[in-house]
Amino acid sequence: MADDGTVVTEIVDVTDFLAEDGSVVAEILDVTEIVEIDPQTLADYEALVARSSQRANLQEQMELADESLVLAIIAAAGEFGFGLDDRTDLERSHELRFGEASGDLLEIELGRVVAQRPEDVRFAHVPLSVSYRSGSYEGEADPGDGSHGAVTISADEWTGQSASAASLFLDLHTYFDEDLSVDFAAVQRDLGATIAVVRGKLS
Repeated sequence: MADDGTVVTEIVDVTDFLAEDGSVVAEILDVTEIVEIDPQTLADYEALVARSSQRANLQEQMELADESLVLAIIAAAGEFGFGLDDRTDLERSHELRFGEASGDLLEIELGRVVAQRPEDVRFAHVPLSVSYRSGSYEGEADPGDGSHGAVTISADEWTGQSASAASLFLDLHTYFDEDLSVDFAAVQRDLGATIAVVRGKLS
């Protein structure tokens, strides 16, 4: 596209003809075609780009908020002695796997931060699942009572480990201020309480 909005297209035309000895000779001809874009069409495209850019900026803010919460969860788990072993980012959630010096495992699945606008983030919520695996538990499986937040215990016959787990929802207004900065103390408080209760079921 030229500066004046026109589109310059180079068309390569190949013409075959027979030489006197009967062989085929190809002659390449360059033809330049100028396609003019009317001002209204160009203005429509520029308006589309402007709207797309605005949406891209909003999406970037959402992704930054989402990533900041994930990093806060990872840091909070580290405060309780768990080192991140693996992170898998899925379309709707993040799967985080942590190891502990004792060999026990902590698995956290955190839903992605999603909202129509950045200012709506604090009115949204994300699902949180916390699972703790240990090979030292000698008790029985416990399906829980079905109430919200109840901790369940299941046994894995293949690994010989038992896993306790709980699923909750995080109200994001508790963890984000109006500037979408994460309140790490709040994340550490609530994640720490969840880990303590879930891990405690296997002790």
